[in-house]
Amino acid sequence: MNATSGTTKCGVCGASRDVSLPDGLCARCIVAFALAPATESDEAFADARAAHAAASFAGRQVGRYHLIGEIDRGGVGVVYRAWQGDLKREVAVKMLLSAKLETRDTVTRFRREAELMANLDHPGILPVYEVGEQDGVPYFSMKLAEGGNLAQRVESLRGHFRECAQLVVQIARAIGHAHRHGVLHRDLKPSNIVFDANDWPLVTDFGLARLLAEDSTLTGSDALIGTPRYVAPEAIITPGTRLTAAADIYGLGAILYELLSGRAPFADLTPLQVLQQISTRRPRPPRQLAVDIPPALDAICLRCLEKRPQDRYASADALADALQPWLANARPSVFGGLKLGLPSRRRRAGALAAVLLVAGVALAGTWYALREPIPTPDPFTAAHTVAIIPTRLQKSTPAEREAARQLAARLEVPAGLNVLPFEETLTRVTSANFPNMSAMDIDATLGAFNYIEVKALEEDARFVVRVSAELREERLYEAEFTLADVDAVARKAGDALVRRRLEHPAAEERLPRSALALLMRAIRLLDDDPGVEGKNAAAIAALKDMITQVPDSALAHAWLAYAYSKHGGDGFWQDSAIDEAAHAQHLDPKLGAAVKTLGHAYLVKSWLSRSTKALEQAIEMGSLFVEDELSVRYLNAGRFDEAYRLCLERQRWDYPDTEALMAHLLFAVDENDAGERTMRTLMADETDQAVRTVQEAEIAMYRRDPARCRALAGSIKADTTDGFWTAYGLVRNCAIQQNDFAAALASLEPSKHFYATDRGNNNGNNPAIKEAVLLAQLQHNERVPALLAEARQGLQAAIDSNNEYPLVTLRMAAAQRLAGEIDAAYVTLERAFSLGLTFDNQNRWDIEFLPFAADARFAALRARSEADISAQREKIAALLPAAMRAPITAAERQSFASLGAATKPTDAKPDSL
Repeated sequence: MNATSGTTKCGVCGASRDVSLPDGLCARCIVAFALAPATESDEAFADARAAHAAASFAGRQVGRYHLIGEIDRGGVGVVYRAWQGDLKREVAVKMLLSAKLETRDTVTRFRREAELMANLDHPGILPVYEVGEQDGVPYFSMKLAEGGNLAQRVESLRGHFRECAQLVVQIARAIGHAHRHGVLHRDLKPSNIVFDANDWPLVTDFGLARLLAEDSTLTGSDALIGTPRYVAPEAIITPGTRLTAAADIYGLGAILYELLSGRAPFADLTPLQVLQQISTRRPRPPRQLAVDIPPALDAICLRCLEKRPQDRYASADALADALQPWLANARPSVFGGLKLGLPSRRRRAGALAAVLLVAGVALAGTWYALREPIPTPDPFTAAHTVAIIPTRLQKSTPAEREAARQLAARLEVPAGLNVLPFEETLTRVTSANFPNMSAMDIDATLGAFNYIEVKALEEDARFVVRVSAELREERLYEAEFTLADVDAVARKAGDALVRRRLEHPAAEERLPRSALALLMRAIRLLDDDPGVEGKNAAAIAALKDMITQVPDSALAHAWLAYAYSKHGGDGFWQDSAIDEAAHAQHLDPKLGAAVKTLGHAYLVKSWLSRSTKALEQAIEMGSLFVEDELSVRYLNAGRFDEAYRLCLERQRWDYPDTEALMAHLLFAVDENDAGERTMRTLMADETDQAVRTVQEAEIAMYRRDPARCRALAGSIKADTTDGFWTAYGLVRNCAIQQNDFAAALASLEPSKHFYATDRGNNNGNNPAIKEAVLLAQLQHNERVPALLAEARQGLQAAIDSNNEYPLVTLRMAAAQRLAGEIDAAYVTLERAFSLGLTFDNQNRWDIEFLPFAADARFAALRARSEADISAQREKIAALLPAAMRAPITAAERQSFASLGAATKPTDAKPDSL
């Protein structure tokens, strides 16, 4: 952003725009929408045409046709009912509306429309009979569509879903024919579908059509193609010559949407608002507008309206093929062959191989399709099968295996549930390959979706048991026990299984096997590494295929929401995640995974309070794997004691990253001895020497030894991180502690580079405010106003979008304070503290506090925050063993160091929270 010019990003295309322009659009998008793409390049030609133009030709003879009356008119042409005397028939004649206002390009486009339609011989496309010119005005004659157009029938078709689906099949077949002959329509909408005397639908109005293989500039490379409520998202910012058949698939989906719901997508908005919504938001599912809409039609419609062209059906014929099974009262089968019309990148490897040679497929989808197919158990059997395992598999202790064995021996379940023999299960889970398998691989190999896991606590004296439903990620029962309690625990575990699996049958047991295969594949892809876009996109593809089969599967929608939330950014993908999670929750109000994913999507949008509430609700519902995310939310909100309690819960199950979070929590509340012990335990297991150096530097920073921290962090690559701090962040923080503002300023360069390349994920973290503070400290005031203006614009945008990260609001307060707006700064600062800002051991030297350091008003806020942290520290201290709080000795440090030295340094990228 350039503060001096007053620019920001366009809400549609992302380009720079002047802040004074309306509706969040740049001048290009406004002009593209508001103006036709015509130019007066030849005034003499236009004047000659104008001399021959007339307001109406009704009652006149045009070629062989006597015009009887006007049928319809649009922005370019007028259509007349006419009598063709030589053939004794009524026809329709289309002429330019007003030659006086048209340019050479418009006349050429009109003639071209006639030629394209005349060359498309298909029963679903309005036939053209003749092309001619009358008094210099071009015209063409065509079949008379006596049944009106589809826009006039939308209301009468409401609720007649079979007729709606059949209509779209017929229209799609016609468009498929056009595409095979290289013609793209680009303006599909209900009013461009007309009916003959036999009520047969006919596609007409190819005025914006073009040849797919032609690099034509007739419509202008920057023109908005189509009608806003039916136009594909890519048509807004993509030159018309680069649009593909996917743009017409979107138009077909918009027609189906209106037939099902009675309204177009994004109805009741201004045209400019429509453009913004099309670019950034998914339309509401039709079933939210009318609950009686069949789920399969809802899913097919939404597939057509996907934002990314490659996520829609691969062709118009593919859309028609997807609708045919529903019309025949049969669900489409994802693996039923090519006729289903699913995108080729989502079929099995055998079908995909030939397609790859001809057309090429997106890398993510190729990877997805070519992976070895995961074994798929019978859904009903797996949903009623229980496996009892030690949690740590090959690393399990003899005591853990014995406890699990005794639970298996005493577990009593009714005939409806099947318990796998423990010794056989133990042999398989401790085999050489099992530790390398994903959770879905283990489920498939054992053929079980219910688990009783056992883990030892306190040197094998006590154990913790958890009964869970794997696919739903749901805790059915959890407790600590000793071997003396095993009978009671076995009984309660069995009761939990019976209660949830027999009294409330799980939805997964009713899934078709092919749908379960898609779900398990998607989960495995997401478990592999959800941050890898190729795998994430492949998981999304699999889940959409599953939803095509089973539209009302809450599990599918919940996992799709999770995949969307991991796809990056805080715009369309997170809005889609919220929509999918809410839909999953509507389908199955007891599915905690849906609420958990909703919380995650809220988090990515920086809606921290909503995220926290959703995650708390998910835990109450028994959802697994929530504690880690919720503990980070508590940390961000300054709720350190609650975060620590959740970490203790996680620690019982050896979840990754728990120790790291606990170390930083302890440091934050000045429990530095316990924090260092926890950190050094991590360092002993860390194989990357650079990451160990970051962790050593963090200990020095928390111990108020900035010189040592800077020396350590400055000795490694600036962007090295352990997931909490980067090396350059540590250097800057410690340089500020030493009042070395020049060094702190120099350390901002990596932050500036990161912000410039990844603005969408910074939570308003424009380093301009930090730079302004440091320049002010160095008395270099000439650049400060421009930096403040730039930072404030971005920060205000973040705050206006309901960003609830306390540091964002703090940065705004710092900018206001530097600008001399003291009262406003303290109102904003109070808001930051109310959001969870704390003057803890991590934040106390942070750069944004510098403008307030000398203010008495700030001292009062600081004292209040420190008192709150002190109270929380006491609660955490009560949970710590005395040995953890004792002063750490040099011998202990040496012992940890020797353990760390024994590990082999690697260049592996560290995991981050």
